[in-house]
Amino acid sequence: MPENTENNGKLKKVLDVSIWVLTRICRKQPILDFEVEKSIMRMFIFAIENNVVNDSIILRDICFNIAYFTDYKIDRIKFLQKVSIIVDSGILKKILDYAESSFETLVITCLKILSDVAFGNDNHKDYLI
Repeated sequence: MPENTENNGKLKKVLDVSIWVLTRICRKQPILDFEVEKSIMRMFIFAIENNVVNDSIILRDICFNIAYFTDYKIDRIKFLQKVSIIVDSGILKKILDYAESSFETLVITCLKILSDVAFGNDNHKDYLI
């Protein structure tokens, strides 16, 4: 049993570091290729869909990356494509659940994602409603 606990601790540390690295990559310094961004988002979506993460700090970092991914800067078409990836993934229900968390920074980050979806096209808005 202690060995399993030790392995879980090591796995959590690897996950923490991986999320941290991806967070830095997603901050677009320099701007990432859209295909690379999509690949990273698929990893985050997988983690949320499969309840891989139970730690609220890591969950906040994942949601922060999703919010950063969907942030509308200059290119409206690319923004709509990014929001579509998130909407089509089906994770918005979990994002809504996270928005009811007692962890304030997770709530704020989730509200940012929901706001981005609300600024999407009519299909995105309808899905959110």
